[in-house]
Amino acid sequence: VHELADKGLPKAHAFRGGKEYSARTVDQHLGLNKRAIVGTMAQTAAQRFLMPVTECEFTFNTLLDELGRDVWSSG
Repeated sequence: VHELADKGLPKAHAFRGGKEYSARTVDQHLGLNKRAIVGTMAQTAAQRFLMPVTECEFTFNTLLDELGRDVWSSG
C-alpha cells in the first residue's frame, strides 16, 4: 500500500500475500485506527492513500516506473 500524499518522502506498507489480515490489523498498521478522531483529522488520514488522480499523477507514474520483480520468494 503506497502513501500518495507525501511527494518528498514516499512511503509503502507491505503485507504478506499468503497471510490474511483483519480490518483492525490493517487499520493499525496504516495508522487509521484512531476511531475517536472525527472530522478533518480522520479525513486527512484517509487522504494519505486515496486522492484524486489529478493530485497524485506524478507520484503514481513514478511508482509504476519503479516497479520491479520482488526479490523475496513467496514460498
